[in-house]
Amino acid sequence: MKKTLSVALLLLAIFLNHKTSYARSYENNRIEVYISTQKNLTANDFILEKEIVRFINNATSSLDIAVQELRSGNINDTNPIKEALLNAALRGVKVRVIVESSYLKTGSDNLNTFAEFLNTENIEIVADKNPKIFHDKFIVRDKDQTSAALLTGSTNFTDTGTRRNYNHIMVINFTGERKDYFEILELYQNEFNELWDGIFGNLEPAQEVKTYRIGNTRLTVLFSPDNDPDDYLLKTILSANESLDVMMFTFGSNSPLLAGVINRFNAVKYVDRRPTDQPKVKVRVGMEKQQARFWSAYGTLKKLGTPVKLEKTSAKLHHKIGIIDNKKTIIGSYNWTLAANEENDENIIVIGNPDIASYFSEAFEELWNDVLVD
Repeated sequence: MKKTLSVALLLLAIFLNHKTSYARSYENNRIEVYISTQKNLTANDFILEKEIVRFINNATSSLDIAVQELRSGNINDTNPIKEALLNAALRGVKVRVIVESSYLKTGSDNLNTFAEFLNTENIEIVADKNPKIFHDKFIVRDKDQTSAALLTGSTNFTDTGTRRNYNHIMVINFTGERKDYFEILELYQNEFNELWDGIFGNLEPAQEVKTYRIGNTRLTVLFSPDNDPDDYLLKTILSANESLDVMMFTFGSNSPLLAGVINRFNAVKYVDRRPTDQPKVKVRVGMEKQQARFWSAYGTLKKLGTPVKLEKTSAKLHHKIGIIDNKKTIIGSYNWTLAANEENDENIIVIGNPDIASYFSEAFEELWNDVLVD
């Protein structure tokens, strides 16, 4: 009886964990999404760190990494992501890394990690040559192998990025028979190769923006500044008919996307130029505490009466997410600023999948109700 009860309790725990965990897979595990929330961070369940390490550990031949920051940090003077990369190199995986140069200051953990990688066999590491900001966050794994995959999102590979701040990652697995969507991996590989060859910023002709399908999921890939993402993102925001939820680390008052948010909020207050108490488009914007400054969109949105809140704890709301009508989700490294569109190196994916959008909405609701303040 005790054994039967133990098994039942174990199955119940697994079921509850599956229902409440902020880690889900879609399209027969071809797409995986991971979101760090207050609940799992408080419980020291560092899901992003664990999944990035798992992603690295599954590499068999190569890892091409473009990330703004990768450092040892203060977690027992180490970083599991860094250690996973060192172990990958030790077992013969070819590792190439590009990081932002401005963080490589004398005595910094960033510089110490950089130097350690420079002296490790099978690891090549370079600093960016973008005079503005190198802000990409992605890994291309094992191109042309059965373990080929892409990891991207909002987090840097640091202790604060994965153990304290609110971030997300998405993994796309490119296994089985080759499909049209395998071109996504090619796009990211080409972007990495361009950066590795020293081409940063807006020095290459714009690439054609394409949308790919994985099962019932549509994925549109954009790189900044090559694709001038604001044009596409503005159209995406303006397509909102019911709701627009934004979680944004940096939202500049000079971003054209602010006009899109205001347009949708005006649709809340007015229909056919007449005031209404029944909003058509529900707009909410959550931002990091540093947004309460003159250069931010925060003041404009607040003045207009837009529901807007700030994250004011020691953690950072580091997401770069827009959720449209619980149908589409904008994710990636891209803050909503003019510099991100015109100067920085960034990567974005727009996801058309209501289930994935609802998943991000769950994380938004937790932040909006339990973490963010007016």
